[in-house]
Amino acid sequence: MKNPPVQVVEHALDVEQLLQEEAEAERLGMPPKVAEQIPVYYTLENAGRWDSLPDGTHIWRLHLEVPGALALLASYHAFVLPEGVSLFVYDGNRSRVLGAYTRASNPGQGRFSTEMLAGDEICFELVVEAGLPLAETLARTRFSIDGIGFCFNKISVRYLPGMPVEESKAVSSWCMINVNCEEGADWQVDKKSVCKMLMLVGNAWSLCTGTVMNNTAQDMTPYVATAYHCLSGQEPENVDFSQWQFIFDYEAPACEDAQPLESKTLTGAYFRAGTRSVGESDGLLLELASDIPRSWGVYYSGWDRREQLPEDLSGTNIHHPQGDLKKISKAVDMAVATWSASSGQGDADAHFQVDYAYTENGRSIIEGGSSGSGLRNEAIF
Repeated sequence: MKNPPVQVVEHALDVEQLLQEEAEAERLGMPPKVAEQIPVYYTLENAGRWDSLPDGTHIWRLHLEVPGALALLASYHAFVLPEGVSLFVYDGNRSRVLGAYTRASNPGQGRFSTEMLAGDEICFELVVEAGLPLAETLARTRFSIDGIGFCFNKISVRYLPGMPVEESKAVSSWCMINVNCEEGADWQVDKKSVCKMLMLVGNAWSLCTGTVMNNTAQDMTPYVATAYHCLSGQEPENVDFSQWQFIFDYEAPACEDAQPLESKTLTGAYFRAGTRSVGESDGLLLELASDIPRSWGVYYSGWDRREQLPEDLSGTNIHHPQGDLKKISKAVDMAVATWSASSGQGDADAHFQVDYAYTENGRSIIEGGSSGSGLRNEAIF
């Protein structure tokens, strides 16, 4: 079976300009942008090549090259795979293979996205199992690629398998503390509620932090709380949440920075509620499109709606600054912020003001990408 020809995705993106724009957006407090979306339209009919194996398996393959990209990810306008059809996605060197994506990967939604892969080449393989009638199976398949995320920002690629060492770098500040250092010893259950979020808003992929939340029914509905300003100024009705990615267990195995070993990703969510950044308290509530597998051991965080400070004024943030490995920050003191509503930003007395403590391994603070992480105190039962 011969490799399909490489198809070059033409674009006019200027990396230096994108980085300059990102620096200005960071100054304005926007979520870190890591990739620019290139609109494309590839289907099983207009691109790629079909091959058949001797056992009757049918394989469609498409190999794309996007010059200048540090890494690539794909989004799909239609992604409905019947039983017996699966998708694999891999980089040009096959150093990382994603999949198999199946019918169970995207229940109830047509749109979808797949994770980031190192380098400027991305390959797709759609496999139809032997014994299935090809024409009838394809008639029930909906598959079209509508965007390729062109990664230009090094903060997102440090731990991608196959990424050259010279392209990787530390992403958050040197003082940040990994959640598996001593400072996180008492928070090993709570950390399991925190996820890294990769979000498509308009034509850009950006980073924030999310927190899985419990509800009063305690029925494990997969709600995720984050920050409203993660929408980068867009209205919720104009955002396609079905392509957002929620990455769990993206953390170093021990105290030192190291490759995450057990990270897992769910794709897609529904907007449920929001309080705006301007004049309100800056909150966004989503519901994941898929149930979180119980085997992942995700923790559903509790919440406190009382209009009073806790007796213990210390607190903890668990977050993904700049999309980095999961970090922990210790707040030594907190108080209700007297943020003037006339400033045009958050509502008065709707925020906490905190000071972060120096601890054994540094002084974790918060950065772009930490948005959406909750301020935690000790559980009260």
